[in-house]
Amino acid sequence: MYPDLDDMDEDSIHVFATTEKDNKTITVSYARIYFDPVEKHVKVGRVATASAYRGQGLGGKVMRRCCEVAWDRFKASEVWLDAQLHAVDFYKLMGFQVVSDVFMEAGIEHVRMIWRNLF
Repeated sequence: MYPDLDDMDEDSIHVFATTEKDNKTITVSYARIYFDPVEKHVKVGRVATASAYRGQGLGGKVMRRCCEVAWDRFKASEVWLDAQLHAVDFYKLMGFQVVSDVFMEAGIEHVRMIWRNLF
C-alpha cells in the first residue's frame, strides 16, 4: 500500500475495472476523480492499468466513467489531469487536449491536459 501523498484519497471517487482470477476479484485498471480545492477544478489522477491487461480498452472505460462522474457528481464541464508524456496519445484518444508545456513531477516529464464535456 502506498501513502496518500496529497491527502485527496478520502475526498476522491475511485473508479475501478475488475476481473475474476483464481476465484478472486482483482483490480486491473483504476483512476480517482476529485475536486481540487487549490486549483478549483475537477481532476483525474492515479490512472493505472496492470500491464497484463493493457490494450483491452479497460483504461479507456475507466477514463470515460471518470468523465461521466465529473458531470454527474460535480456538474463539471472540464476535467483536468497531469499526464506523463508516454501516456499523452492515450488521453488524446479520450478527447483530452494538451494545454501546457512539459513540466517535471516526481522526476517524470508531464503535461497538463483538459477534457471538455461533449455530452
